[in-house]
Amino acid sequence: PVADGERLYLKRIGRAGGAPVLMVHGVMANGRIFYTDSGKGLAHFLADAGYDVYVADLRGRGKSTPKIGPHSRHGQTETICEDLPALHAFVRRQSGGQAVHWIAHSWGGVHMSSCLARFPGIAAEVASVVYFGSKRSVRVRNLNKLVEVDFMWNTASRWLIKMFGYLPARRIRLGADDESDKSHLQSKLWAQPKPWIDSDDRFDYAAAARAGHMPPTLYFAAVNDPC
Repeated sequence: PVADGERLYLKRIGRAGGAPVLMVHGVMANGRIFYTDSGKGLAHFLADAGYDVYVADLRGRGKSTPKIGPHSRHGQTETICEDLPALHAFVRRQSGGQAVHWIAHSWGGVHMSSCLARFPGIAAEVASVVYFGSKRSVRVRNLNKLVEVDFMWNTASRWLIKMFGYLPARRIRLGADDESDKSHLQSKLWAQPKPWIDSDDRFDYAAAARAGHMPPTLYFAAVNDPC
């Protein structure tokens, strides 16, 4: 349970006693990007290697409740300041206080880095971090960026949000899950080459990150991602 009667879903794949791993998805997605019913995916691979894996559905996505809709008021500030700390604390309790390995895909890495920069106490309890295709600002200039980021994400998505009150990404097959108005707007602002500052309380994540307490982090970039 987190704020406002919301509940976060965690899928556990692995065995008790193994080193704990927390996995978090990106935007327009949910935890299913890491596992399948047939036992395929990175979560199963790590579980087979002996890790105790926990795959999260962030607020309103996947099997977390309630689902995102016009009523949803939460955004990435809540993900950073409430959801990730709650998920991490739960995994720590389940593992007997072991340090946790964090793994994220795409924008989930931005959420994780923001949380770790903001909360040094949590960062001290994280053994390592691995990101797949995570980037905060998209700085390239090409046709793919013009279509995928500038038009689809920055412009067309805002039109849809004005119509529905949220981004119905599943309905229009733009993604595997929906986004709230606030989460979309905040991520849209951060994807631009602008300061890494929270729009709610003006917390300066870049300044906090420069303090040097971030855990060791491994970045994997997509081979054929023009953005």
